[in-house]
Amino acid sequence: MRASIIDAHVHVWPSAEDFAYEDGKAPPVPGAANELIAAMDANGVRAAMIVQPINLGFDHTYVERALETHANRFVGMCLANPSAGDAGVEALEKLLAGRFRGVRFNPGLWPNGKGMDGEIGRKMMRACAARTPPAVVGFMCFNGLDLHVDEIRALLKAEPTVPVLIDHFGFTKGVDDPNFELLQALGRDFPQVSVKVSAHFRVRIETSDGGDSTATQLRELVKVFGPHRLIWGSDYPFVTAEEGGYADAVRVLERQIGDDDPALLANIRGDNFLRLFPGALGEA
Repeated sequence: MRASIIDAHVHVWPSAEDFAYEDGKAPPVPGAANELIAAMDANGVRAAMIVQPINLGFDHTYVERALETHANRFVGMCLANPSAGDAGVEALEKLLAGRFRGVRFNPGLWPNGKGMDGEIGRKMMRACAARTPPAVVGFMCFNGLDLHVDEIRALLKAEPTVPVLIDHFGFTKGVDDPNFELLQALGRDFPQVSVKVSAHFRVRIETSDGGDSTATQLRELVKVFGPHRLIWGSDYPFVTAEEGGYADAVRVLERQIGDDDPALLANIRGDNFLRLFPGALGEA
């Protein structure tokens, strides 16, 4: 029986005709939930985790509806609202009591001068720890892991039972990126940290030998994180605007791992997700 493919990083949103987006927040590509389901079906993807998109802000209504409509296909990761203070913590607790199994920490949403490891971030981490099983925290360090790694480390030490996902290769570009060593160090020091080998198109760079820089990163990450702490994601629907589109994103690990290690391929493309989110899709 072929292993299930699970996409650990997708977004969905309504069209601009159906939702009043703030100026500059209109989606760049179509991303309706039913279109995602069609793309998944066409490419053999069993399920996906929807990450609340920034263009919808903290209005989780559309994502919640998708989670309810397709409960056996979607898992939800909400977006933390640290600027709301204790009200943001309460909102997170409510979302985690519903259909969401994780929360994204975007450091850019923290008020100026406030770190993620401050009072509100720690309260949010405690809210995740209080859930059974603990909710997963995803860190999106778009501007550089080095800017926030000390805050992440402080939160990991404060709540060691909370599983953590680092998005998109930590936004590191190639193994020579200084931040790549910081990412590996997180894996060596904290067993609750996993990495999304996701959105390859965002971090891929040209190499002198013409190879795929993300393939080299993947090999090095396996050495540190092992076969069970790496998780694939596409970054749909943004990837639909890239060469090869969603179909290519689904097959990228087949090219990078090939037939050399089918167990590793199965782990990264689905089995590790099920371990990180036990019972999220009804599996025992």
